[in-house]
Amino acid sequence: MVQGVTYPLGPEITAEIESTTRQYPYAPLAMEIAPGHRIHPADVLRLRTLLSVRAILLPSDPERKAQLRSQLSDPDSLRCGLGHWLRRVGLSVPDQFVAAAFEVPPGSLSAITSTQKRRGLPPLREWRAVLKAVQVTVDLQRFPQKSILRTALEHNYQEHSSYTHAVRRHFGTNPRTARHALGWEWMIWTWLKRRGLVPVTPKRAPLGQA
Repeated sequence: MVQGVTYPLGPEITAEIESTTRQYPYAPLAMEIAPGHRIHPADVLRLRTLLSVRAILLPSDPERKAQLRSQLSDPDSLRCGLGHWLRRVGLSVPDQFVAAAFEVPPGSLSAITSTQKRRGLPPLREWRAVLKAVQVTVDLQRFPQKSILRTALEHNYQEHSSYTHAVRRHFGTNPRTARHALGWEWMIWTWLKRRGLVPVTPKRAPLGQA
């Protein structure tokens, strides 16, 4: 499920984006440039960053579906956007903790572990396991014809079943379904909901979950 906003660029856009994110926190947000408003394709990335949206579609683009898939399965968006998204949905997770969830930071982990315990966050090893499964799934979303086994092995899973188990455990679905549900937001949301950490209830659950 992708939530969309169609607006001419103006001061009201930020409020609309924030409101839509609060209503549908599990959905990647795509914005369509309204007819009559022009934007150069080279400026799409800059505008995505400026507005904190995941995809921008141009009315004249003949490859809209391909562009949507490409932008929503951008592997860099998870690392760059996770911290901001967590704050948007009401979770206060320090940037250094988010960074540590992607890679082992230099020096001691004691301060990060202390933050995790003080704020009641899942342990760092669980964040890393979840993000690893998310990264494989986003890779599969980006390349629909790519083998699940090959992709799992490329991300250092020992076997196909290890990745399948992770997807079922954390996201409550299977890899074949997950690869067709674009975006990483719904996966993180589902995991947080299962861990009892989501502070709000969306209008509709992702992938038909209760």
